[in-house]
Amino acid sequence: MSESRPNFILLLGLEMSSPITDDAVEEAISRFKTQLTLDEKNPRRAADAAERRRLLTELQRVMRDPSLREREIAVSYTHLTLPTNREV
Repeated sequence: MSESRPNFILLLGLEMSSPITDDAVEEAISRFKTQLTLDEKNPRRAADAAERRRLLTELQRVMRDPSLREREIAVSYTHLTLPTNREV
């Protein structure tokens, strides 16, 4: 995974508490595309939507390939367990 892009598991909001199936991936991609289209029409969200639109092809390639998806899942765990610099 490139450090210059967000983790696709987290970006799609997939639950890692259960197996991530092909059907779950397709449903999440569909929701992502729908939200992307809505955001592109909103002037306040258009710039962010354009950034996410550029990720779409790679997102689909990675998430539809089982071996690449497994690597993405592994990396997402490290994103979730990294300590933050915030003071509590």
